[in-house]
Amino acid sequence: MEIRETEFTLNRNGLRIAVTEVRPAGNRLPIAIISHGFLSCGNDVKNYAYRFAELGYASFCFDFIGGGTHIKSDGLLKDMTVLSEKQDLITVIEYAKSLSYTNSENITLIGFSQGGFVSAITASEKSVDVQKLVLFFPALCIPDDARRGKMLMFEFDSDNIPDEVYSGNLCLGGDYIRVAKAMDAYELVKGYGGDVLILHGDGDMAVNISYSEKAKEAYGEKCRMVVIAGGGHGFNANEDEIAFREIKNFLKK
Repeated sequence: MEIRETEFTLNRNGLRIAVTEVRPAGNRLPIAIISHGFLSCGNDVKNYAYRFAELGYASFCFDFIGGGTHIKSDGLLKDMTVLSEKQDLITVIEYAKSLSYTNSENITLIGFSQGGFVSAITASEKSVDVQKLVLFFPALCIPDDARRGKMLMFEFDSDNIPDEVYSGNLCLGGDYIRVAKAMDAYELVKGYGGDVLILHGDGDMAVNISYSEKAKEAYGEKCRMVVIAGGGHGFNANEDEIAFREIKNFLKK
């Protein structure tokens, strides 16, 4: 199967979103949209775009605006929030739906860590558009982390949030923390009624697996959770193979 890779940009409120499309030839292709994690970029998950393309999907990975240190999109980290990333993802969804060769009635969102949280809240809001949801170690801990004053390497007083929080040369905006602090992760995601697959390693030190266990309860019987033995916050090659076997079975449902 010949796979074609194309890079382009989309526009959201005057800012560019760098997107890579990976797809086979054909028409009415199902759509897979892959969202990277905090301080990451679309290139870090492009291997999954190829895996989905090999299954016949028009797949898209992209850089969130201000979403990382190696992004090709516009924007600064200090201006990014979970809700701004939700708007980026919706922009990519609407573009993918508009293409003449895609099937707008068959969309799967795939998200890693913060990208998993963003995918989950987007799927809940756009439930009519999203048929399936795949979450890799989704960072539903973000609101709790904001309330306790420690988000990965960033520490702050959650009762007196400054406009900027620094960790070395990295600057996180106060709005990121304020937005997250006001969120109830499980209320935001449980409105999604489609099929959900959660993949989480029991050795994850960044997002405790209990957050995914609680998400499974919130989603109910349409959610399957797979625990990757020894898996951390990011899977190795063998763990990825296990994960993708689970994904292929999930997509057949």
